Order: sequence, then C-alpha cells, then structure tokens
Amino acid sequence: MEQLARDGGDAVRPDGIALSKPVVGDEEIDRVGDVLRSGWVTTGDETEAFEAAIADRLGTDHAIGTTNCSSALEITYRALELDGDVLTTPMTFATTVSGLVRAGANPILCDVRADTFTLDIESVKEAITPQTTAIVPVHFAGQGVEMDAILDLAADHDLTVVEDAAHGLGASYEGTPLGTLGDVGCFSFHATKSITTGEGGMLVTADEAVAELTRRLRLAGVDKDATARSDGEAPNWAYDVTAVAGKCNMNDVRAAIGIEQLSKLDDFVAARCTVAAALDDGLTDVPGVTPLTVRDPSEHARHLYPVLLDEETLGVDRRTFETALNAEGIATGVYYIPIHHHSAFDDIDRMDLSTTEDVASRTLCLPIHPGMDKRDAADVIRAVEKVVDLL
Repeated sequence: MEQLARDGGDAVRPDGIALSKPVVGDEEIDRVGDVLRSGWVTTGDETEAFEAAIADRLGTDHAIGTTNCSSALEITYRALELDGDVLTTPMTFATTVSGLVRAGANPILCDVRADTFTLDIESVKEAITPQTTAIVPVHFAGQGVEMDAILDLAADHDLTVVEDAAHGLGASYEGTPLGTLGDVGCFSFHATKSITTGEGGMLVTADEAVAELTRRLRLAGVDKDATARSDGEAPNWAYDVTAVAGKCNMNDVRAAIGIEQLSKLDDFVAARCTVAAALDDGLTDVPGVTPLTVRDPSEHARHLYPVLLDEETLGVDRRTFETALNAEGIATGVYYIPIHHHSAFDDIDRMDLSTTEDVASRTLCLPIHPGMDKRDAADVIRAVEKVVDLL
C-alpha cells in the first residue's frame, strides 16, 4: 500500500523540484567575463545598453537601472513627491509600503480579489478621499491589476499611478506591457523573477523630468555619473550633489547578465506558461486545491503558481499539507504574509481586508520556473494528488 513520504514511503521526486530557480547559460557567463576583463564594472556602457533594451522592449521613453525593485520604487516615490494617502495592497513585499513611509506618504491598504489576489477596485473606490494622492497597484504572480479601472479612478480624482511590476515583466494588460500604463512602473530582476541579474531593478517612465531626477536619486544626488564625468570636458572629480539621497545605481556586471537574460525572456515566459497550463489541467478536479483565475493566458507571465486550499475539504491545515508535499520533494512557498501582519506595520491604516485575511491564510505556491518541463509538472500534480488522497 502506498504511503506518504513523511510516513516512510517513497517520495514522488527524491531529487526535489525547486519552487523557483534561475536559468543562466554560457552567454551570461561570457558577457560578465568580458565586463570584468574590461576594467569598467560600475554604471557604464552595459548599464546603458540594458536600459535601452528594456525601454525598447516595453515601448517606453526612459528606463533607469537600480540595485533592486525596492530602491526603484522608493526613488520613484521621492521623485514624484508623493505625500498624503497612497492606496495599495496588503498582498505584496514589504518594500512596496516601506518605501512610501520613507518617502513621507501615508499608505492605506485596500482589499484584494479572491480569484486573482490583485486589488479589489471597489475597495479602492471606497478608500479614496480628498487626502488621496496616488495608487500603487501591484501586479500579482504575473497577472495585471484591472488597470483600466485604476486609470479611470486616477483620472477622475487626479491621482498619480505607480505600478509595482516586480511580477510583471513579460506580461501585458489589454495588449500594453505591464509597467507602462501608469506614470511610472518598477520591475525586479531578483533571482526568482522573469529574468534575473542576481539582484536588480528598473523603473520606466515617459516623463523626462522624473527620469532625470531618479537618475540623480539613484546616485546619491550626484548630477553626473562616472561615465559622464569621464568625457574629458571637465575634471572627472567635478560634480554637484543636487539632492540628499542614497546610492542604488545598477552596475555593468549585473547589466551584462540582464542583457542576455532579456534576450531569452520570451522563451522563459513560454516555458512557464507550458508548465502552468499543465498544472491548470491536472489540478482542475483535485478536491480542496483551487488555482487562481487567469483572465487571459496570452497576457500572463506566470511568475508564481498560487493555489487556494480548502482546509475543510482536505481535512488538514495548510502547514500539515505543505510539510507532506515538501516530503514528496515538492518545494512550496507563501506569497504573501499580508503587510499588516508584520510588526513594523501593525498600526498601518487599512480598509476592511476580509478577503485578504481569508486568502492569505489558505494560499500556497507550487513550483514554477523556466527550468521545469511537463514531466516536472506531472510530478507536482502526482504529489498533490497523493497528499490529498493519503492525508
């Protein structure tokens, strides 16, 4: 009789399937080697080339590379001089919100949709007051927020829109790339994302003034980067500090990786979509395990694969289910612990977050990354079915 691996049975995947894993080839390694041998490793030609490639890919005017998406968001908030109340989601990484606090704004958490974990438009509408100055929609798991509704609200109430598109590279909304619908969009190149530079970020905008200011804010407020100061027109030590700021500029080593990764983005997204489609099909009839709704598969980047667990149907809680699945060799994760559950934000202003509370307590992410194939997806499904049947 078959047993769960946690009870001494054979694991479905003894070698394990990672929750997420970057795919890096010789192209990235060779390009990084070229940069290291060049003697120029800080912000320079490679960074500019990567920024230009991102701008071209997204059809936007300006792209500014940073050390991560968190810093991209914070310098964006500062450049836009956001103050007053800024509406966003509790289902996000902490720096979406902490950057607002550090920039002098007052974040207000709005509820999410149960089927997509993206902002609930009705909750956003209810949160708008004369003190509201901006909305920060966070695209989730590779799927966009309902941006037409967000942009309509912004137009009606004269609000700024900053897209947190950390999950959104390679995805679109009604044909337009995520990150390019609002005033500014911010992307992540963390190891788990659609493409990686190890750590890295990028903000994109059509606003030249915002682009110029964020270039300075990423470089301690300095008005000229090292490349500009090496043009021979003035001493290379001649610059002005025009703002009080930190330092979060991208460097050429990371950019070299990013250039090669970006050339593979379509293949990476296609691989994720193949795995996701197999998981969608295989998990459809598994009791107690429900994948999130996908509005349009052709516009989804499939960054994460969250499911909702029905603990009453399963007969066990999430932690018991998760540990049993892990024993079968299937890695899992939770995205996210809601912002207001963290001690740093326990007094944050918020709307009624009933849906957030429900879904956050029942969500679990299954493996998905471009290194997986249909066989891996089949093993994930088999492990889920085994755990559901035998727990």
